[in-house]
Amino acid sequence: MFPFDMIRYAVSKAAAAIFAQELQRKLDEQHLPILSMSVHPGEVATQGLMAGNNALVKVVAKLTFLTPDQGAVSPLFAATAMEVRKNSEKYKGQFLLPGGKIGESNPVTRDDRQMKGLWDITTKEVNDQLHIDGLPLLEAW
Repeated sequence: MFPFDMIRYAVSKAAAAIFAQELQRKLDEQHLPILSMSVHPGEVATQGLMAGNNALVKVVAKLTFLTPDQGAVSPLFAATAMEVRKNSEKYKGQFLLPGGKIGESNPVTRDDRQMKGLWDITTKEVNDQLHIDGLPLLEAW
């Protein structure tokens, strides 16, 4: 039905939630006043979705999904809302749903081994590419 691999898509979304939590933990260890969150904007009828799907999916998306402008609200809330700044402890490392509501992500995203593993492999892959490009490597946290 979809022109892409839903499993890979779902794994990438879980990885974003895991990464946001681990980044927040590392920021907190360094006493840095930076917030890291993952955001689910809702089901959004993007140009990519509309261009790459069959007629049935397009009709369903057009009737029930958010517009791209509406889908931008949740990431903008995370980045700019005074509510988030005033209550930073509440939002640290959280998974935000449409409307800025704090949600529950998949249980795998709260697994410490998954968090450490994703962080370690991401750091390795980034450093491998930086080395190839002749750029300075990431420093250990």
